[in-house]
Formats: sequence, structure tokens, C-alpha cells
Amino acid sequence: TVISFEGKAIEMNAQTICIHSDTPNAVAIAEAVREEIKRGGEK
Repeated sequence: TVISFEGKAIEMNAQTICIHSDTPNAVAIAEAVREEIKRGGEK
């Protein structure tokens, strides 16, 4: 489940996550995603 910017829950079945390295703060975004997954936030 992903929560949209509007707060709506959207069911998703993602097999991969793509973070573009030229995105500002890409490393921080990747670290936050990794921590959330490690924390058990994936569904």
C-alpha cells in the first residue's frame, strides 16, 4: 500500500524501486526507503 500526497491509500504490488541518481537528495531518499523496508513498512 502506498499513501498518496492527498492521503489516499493505493494498493500496489511493486517488485522493484527505482531512484534516479540525478534526483536531488537521491542518497537520502534511498536511505529512507531502505530504513522503512527494514522496519517492516513494506506490505
